[in-house]
Amino acid sequence: GDFAQQKLAEKEIDFPRLEAWYKWCESHGYACNEYVTEQMQTGNLLSSIASTSRAEIFRLAGKLTVVQDVARDGAVQLFTPRNSHDYGESVLFSDEPDALAVGFVNRDAGYAEDELYVYNTATGNKEREPETVQDLTLWGVTDSVQARKLGMYNIAVTRLRPIIYKFSCDLEYLLCAKGDWIKYAGDVALAGIKQGRVVRYVSAEAGRFTGFVSDEALPMEDGNLYAVRLRKKSGEIVLLQLASVSEDGKEAEFLYSQPEDGGFSEGDLFAFGTVGNETVDLIVTDIQPGENLSAEITAVEYAPEVFDVDNPDFVLPDYVPKISETAGAIDSGAVSKWQTFATYH
Repeated sequence: GDFAQQKLAEKEIDFPRLEAWYKWCESHGYACNEYVTEQMQTGNLLSSIASTSRAEIFRLAGKLTVVQDVARDGAVQLFTPRNSHDYGESVLFSDEPDALAVGFVNRDAGYAEDELYVYNTATGNKEREPETVQDLTLWGVTDSVQARKLGMYNIAVTRLRPIIYKFSCDLEYLLCAKGDWIKYAGDVALAGIKQGRVVRYVSAEAGRFTGFVSDEALPMEDGNLYAVRLRKKSGEIVLLQLASVSEDGKEAEFLYSQPEDGGFSEGDLFAFGTVGNETVDLIVTDIQPGENLSAEITAVEYAPEVFDVDNPDFVLPDYVPKISETAGAIDSGAVSKWQTFATYH
């Protein structure tokens, strides 16, 4: 604005995203109401405003923009060991409190400081007397319904996003940004069964592809449904169910043929697995550029259940690990191969 020491030009502001953020807040009952009496840096003020609606304001591609932790339209990038490396996980072993004591300035109580409890239960309601209570003080929130939503959101994130994922890649990172929904598959992550690239597509029908030849053998067992997630050169990611594979596992047949002019080409990246378990869904939380046009990507699980906290009938589910069954990884409860994880308490 006019009072800023470094006023931004209009071209430096991502107005479409800011407008979408405003409309979302309007339709979901989120608002920021705060009487600022102390000096604050502009960045801290923007961060505080964004925190009232599960958002973050930052610069992206030279523009001031906003990203929210809400449902995304679709995944924008597929990562596998073929286009990434140095995969690692940090498992967050936190002591979940029995309840959150959410502090806020209550508009309905004459803007007096107030507190409400959100319990670590499926509905957020009290089921027993809590033994551990953690304080959560909200800035800019004056509505009790909004305060309860944010409290339930914090409980949901703690429960459903306990793992921090990190991996490195080359220029491929340019296809995604902070806040984007991505898909990852790899044997270390126990996500999917095989990952590779398409050698060529097979055409047994006029004008249509009926399958493809893989540079990796794709094992299929009776009784399971299998699929591949293919990333075309355009960046589009499609999910295609498979009908069968050849004896050597290198040639796969699509359950439904695909048009030859559908953007498929040799070298397409793919992730193979049982239907629904080809990849794990992640949200990019940070991208740190490195040397030689590389970058390290940090992500957490997409966990779409988190976005339902705005539903009055929201029920918080238990955490279910998104891993594929892999023979030999764990046998009869005995760990056959130890791996090192960084843990945070």
